[in-house]
Amino acid sequence: MRPVALLHVLGAFGGALLAATSLVATVTAVDIPVTTLTDRIEPNGDCSLREAIEAANTDSAVDGCPAGAGADVILIPAGTITLSIPPLLTDTNATGDLDLLSELTLQGVDARTTVIDGAGLDRILHISTTAVVTVADLTLTHGHAPDGVDSDSEALPPGKGEDGGGILNEGSLTLHRVTVSDNQAGSGGGIYVFLPEPSIEPGAAGRGGGIFNSGRLTITQSAIVANVAGSSGTITGYRTVRCANGGNGGGLYNQGSLFAANSTIADNRAPDGGSVFALHISGVPGNGGSGGGIANDGNTRWDNVTLAGNSAGRGGIAITELYTRTGAGGVGGGVLAYATGDVTARNSILAGNRAAMTANECTGTLHSLGFNLVQGIDGCTITGTVDSNLVGLDPGLGPLGLYSSTTLLHYAPYTGPAVDRGDCIDSSGTPVAVDQGGTVRPQLAGCDIGAAEATVPAHLGFLPIVNKDGTGDAGP
Repeated sequence: MRPVALLHVLGAFGGALLAATSLVATVTAVDIPVTTLTDRIEPNGDCSLREAIEAANTDSAVDGCPAGAGADVILIPAGTITLSIPPLLTDTNATGDLDLLSELTLQGVDARTTVIDGAGLDRILHISTTAVVTVADLTLTHGHAPDGVDSDSEALPPGKGEDGGGILNEGSLTLHRVTVSDNQAGSGGGIYVFLPEPSIEPGAAGRGGGIFNSGRLTITQSAIVANVAGSSGTITGYRTVRCANGGNGGGLYNQGSLFAANSTIADNRAPDGGSVFALHISGVPGNGGSGGGIANDGNTRWDNVTLAGNSAGRGGIAITELYTRTGAGGVGGGVLAYATGDVTARNSILAGNRAAMTANECTGTLHSLGFNLVQGIDGCTITGTVDSNLVGLDPGLGPLGLYSSTTLLHYAPYTGPAVDRGDCIDSSGTPVAVDQGGTVRPQLAGCDIGAAEATVPAHLGFLPIVNKDGTGDAGP
């Protein structure tokens, strides 16, 4: 319920105020329960997720879904909803991705049990410029933004792969306890022209394998994992094959405003450039995609984020009878920070990321607000508060898993260098209360750097905590 109070002060009689009455008109947001896991929009008496979104978008009853009114909450049960209606040329909620146009919440039960599967038909969510959306307690997986259209004529250049494999956000979006995994941006289109030799370029690869953001995006206690940007298109002629570059932003491409806290961005990939294996013609390979975890061309701020295991793409290879040629490798294994954007970090880990074949946490400028762990700084300029940062250390993160969390994270060993080396205050001056999985911070002598707070194993819980000065807590 979201009441809107309207105060009506009634007039005076005989120069004296006789009454003042407050009449309250209520605009009631509606809970819209999803009653079927089947993806459909047809009159049969039930309420599918697609129909529930339509009811919220239009504030009208759709099939078995009640009419929306105001900032509605769509209640999604446990189970997997697999999108099954292929996209058409018109961008509506009736086909392809789910189009959100209004103020609403998609509320799952638990990210481990409530799953929306794109089945590779289209991206999963499109948040329009008019929408204010919260997505909570669910997983978005196997989205695939549309590929660029191939062409057979120079008069119609090949299409660009579309951005945002899992989510395209043009409005305001909050992700809370959400996993965005195994999504892919669209691949660029190609063209084959025998003669004359084509002079146009192949279709560019789509950006933002997991998410493309041009609006306002907030991510809390969530995981962006194992997503990939789009692949390159290819131009083929009688004597030449030319490949485009791999797409940028394997996990996320930010062109707007991004804030992330207590979240993990891991194992995402910007793909390799296109390769050519043709003995009797000329070949031009593509360059590898950049920004394996994040490519940032907007404003980005992190609090207690772990950015690990992401990779930029390798350059493609052209092999002909005359030569072997290699494209340039992508940069920014963890993050590519364009000069036109701004990346600010506090209490965050950048570790184990790679650009092509070398370790590379970031390329560009990272503005530090203190208490960050950056395993390698080659290619990365760190400004701001740096005295409390840890540089050149391996945080010793455990493998990705759920542990005590509903979203994937890297387990933090209680003996690791990030333990107790963070600050319990975030970048806005607010105390840090819990980690990504909901574990209370701090667990030991201080708050840890990164998304996960280390805990002492139960069988060691009786041991005393000894501080560097020799003082300590004798334990229970």
